[in-house]
Amino acid sequence: MNRKNFSLKDIQLLSDHYSQAGSAEPVALFQIVQGFYPSGHTPDSVGPIPVETLIEKIKASGNFLSLPEQTDDKKPWLNSMREKLNSELLALMSERGNPASLSLNSDF
Repeated sequence: MNRKNFSLKDIQLLSDHYSQAGSAEPVALFQIVQGFYPSGHTPDSVGPIPVETLIEKIKASGNFLSLPEQTDDKKPWLNSMREKLNSELLALMSERGNPASLSLNSDF
Protein backbone atom coordinates (compact mmCIF):
# COMPACT_ATOMS: atom_id res chain seq x y z
CA MET A 1 0.00 0.00 0.00
CA ASN A 2 1.18 3.48 -0.72
CA ARG A 3 0.75 6.05 2.04
CA LYS A 4 2.61 6.57 5.25
CA ASN A 5 0.95 6.33 8.63
CA PHE A 6 -2.13 4.36 7.65
CA SER A 7 -3.79 1.78 9.83
CA LEU A 8 -5.51 -1.55 9.33
CA LYS A 9 -8.72 0.31 10.13
CA ASP A 10 -8.07 2.58 7.12
CA ILE A 11 -7.66 -0.49 4.91
CA GLN A 12 -10.84 -2.07 6.27
CA LEU A 13 -12.89 1.12 5.85
CA LEU A 14 -11.71 1.44 2.27
CA SER A 15 -12.42 -2.24 1.63
CA ASP A 16 -15.96 -1.93 2.96
CA HIS A 17 -16.71 1.02 0.68
CA TYR A 18 -14.71 -0.09 -2.35
CA SER A 19 -16.14 -3.62 -2.46
CA GLN A 20 -19.52 -2.06 -3.28
CA ALA A 21 -18.31 0.69 -5.60
CA GLY A 22 -15.46 -0.81 -7.64
CA SER A 23 -15.14 -3.02 -10.71
CA ALA A 24 -14.94 -6.78 -10.12
CA GLU A 25 -11.29 -7.52 -10.96
CA PRO A 26 -9.75 -4.44 -9.28
CA VAL A 27 -11.86 -5.14 -6.17
CA ALA A 28 -10.64 -8.75 -6.17
CA LEU A 29 -7.02 -7.53 -6.50
CA PHE A 30 -7.53 -5.14 -3.58
CA GLN A 31 -8.95 -7.96 -1.46
CA ILE A 32 -5.99 -10.22 -2.28
CA VAL A 33 -3.52 -7.48 -1.32
CA GLN A 34 -5.56 -6.76 1.82
CA GLY A 35 -5.01 -10.41 2.81
CA PHE A 36 -1.30 -9.67 3.22
CA TYR A 37 -2.12 -7.22 6.05
CA PRO A 38 -3.03 -9.55 8.95
CA SER A 39 -5.07 -8.41 11.89
CA GLY A 40 -2.98 -7.60 14.94
CA HIS A 41 0.03 -6.43 12.94
CA THR A 42 0.97 -2.91 11.92
CA PRO A 43 0.90 -2.12 8.21
CA ASP A 44 4.59 -1.17 8.47
CA SER A 45 5.41 -4.79 9.31
CA VAL A 46 4.38 -5.87 5.80
CA GLY A 47 7.12 -5.70 3.20
CA PRO A 48 6.73 -5.59 -0.56
CA ILE A 49 4.66 -8.46 -1.94
CA PRO A 50 6.61 -10.50 -4.52
CA VAL A 51 4.92 -10.28 -7.92
CA GLU A 52 5.11 -14.06 -8.35
CA THR A 53 3.29 -14.61 -5.04
CA LEU A 54 0.62 -12.10 -6.00
CA ILE A 55 0.10 -13.72 -9.41
CA GLU A 56 -0.20 -17.16 -7.76
CA LYS A 57 -2.93 -15.81 -5.43
CA ILE A 58 -4.69 -14.13 -8.36
CA LYS A 59 -4.63 -17.34 -10.40
CA ALA A 60 -5.84 -19.43 -7.43
CA SER A 61 -8.74 -17.06 -6.77
CA GLY A 62 -10.40 -17.77 -10.12
CA ASN A 63 -11.76 -14.19 -10.16
CA PHE A 64 -9.65 -12.87 -13.02
CA LEU A 65 -10.91 -13.84 -16.45
CA SER A 66 -8.52 -11.38 -18.09
CA LEU A 67 -5.34 -12.94 -16.58
CA PRO A 68 -3.12 -13.84 -19.54
CA GLU A 69 -1.84 -17.39 -19.86
CA GLN A 70 1.63 -16.43 -21.07
CA THR A 71 4.06 -15.83 -18.20
CA ASP A 72 5.70 -12.84 -19.95
CA ASP A 73 2.33 -11.09 -20.21
CA LYS A 74 1.37 -11.43 -16.53
CA LYS A 75 3.53 -8.66 -15.03
CA PRO A 76 2.38 -6.00 -17.55
CA TRP A 77 -1.21 -7.20 -17.00
CA LEU A 78 -0.76 -6.88 -13.22
CA ASN A 79 0.60 -3.33 -13.59
CA SER A 80 -2.37 -2.45 -15.79
CA MET A 81 -4.75 -3.89 -13.19
CA ARG A 82 -2.95 -1.90 -10.45
CA GLU A 83 -3.37 1.29 -12.50
CA LYS A 84 -7.09 0.59 -12.93
CA LEU A 85 -7.42 -0.07 -9.19
CA ASN A 86 -5.57 3.15 -8.35
CA SER A 87 -7.77 5.09 -10.76
CA GLU A 88 -10.86 3.80 -8.95
CA LEU A 89 -9.29 4.54 -5.54
CA LEU A 90 -8.52 8.09 -6.69
CA ALA A 91 -12.15 8.55 -7.74
CA LEU A 92 -13.23 7.32 -4.30
CA MET A 93 -11.11 10.02 -2.64
CA SER A 94 -13.37 12.71 -4.07
CA GLU A 95 -16.41 10.81 -2.76
CA ARG A 96 -14.78 10.45 0.68
CA GLY A 97 -14.79 6.68 0.26
CA ASN A 98 -11.00 6.62 0.59
CA PRO A 99 -10.35 9.08 3.44
CA ALA A 100 -6.79 7.83 4.05
CA SER A 101 -5.93 8.36 0.34
CA LEU A 102 -4.61 4.81 -0.03
CA SER A 103 -3.29 3.46 -3.32
CA LEU A 104 -1.03 0.63 -4.47
CA ASN A 105 2.54 1.35 -5.49
CA SER A 106 4.50 -0.90 -7.83
CA ASP A 107 5.69 -3.03 -4.86
CA PHE A 108 2.10 -3.68 -3.82
